[in-house]
Amino acid sequence: MRLATLFVLVSSLCGTGLMAQDDLANYQTHMKAAAAANGALRQALGAKDTAAAATAAGNAVAAFDWIATFWQGKGKDDGATFAKNASAAFKGVADAKTADDQAAAAGKIQPTCGACHTVYRAGNQFKGM
Repeated sequence: MRLATLFVLVSSLCGTGLMAQDDLANYQTHMKAAAAANGALRQALGAKDTAAAATAAGNAVAAFDWIATFWQGKGKDDGATFAKNASAAFKGVADAKTADDQAAAAGKIQPTCGACHTVYRAGNQFKGM
């Protein structure tokens, strides 16, 4: 009986660890998508391609909406707020009609990303989770 109880305990702990790894892997996937969308946005802004900028910004919005949910699930209200603010900043770019308006709206992106990275990122490593 003790062996069975021990087996169940160890199995559940291992399962929890694997779910946490999946959770982190999903987070990393969405952050990479957000970074790629930001890179595409920068290129589009440089080319004054409003359609491509709107598409890239929309992709970032989708990524940051997921990221906000991730942080909320971790009980990190500040992380969720950072992600919601980033989503709103990218949405501002997506909704802008001219290249100049898109560029102006894009100015709100970096401060939001930088604030979150200060709290939750140390180089390529996560902190605060």
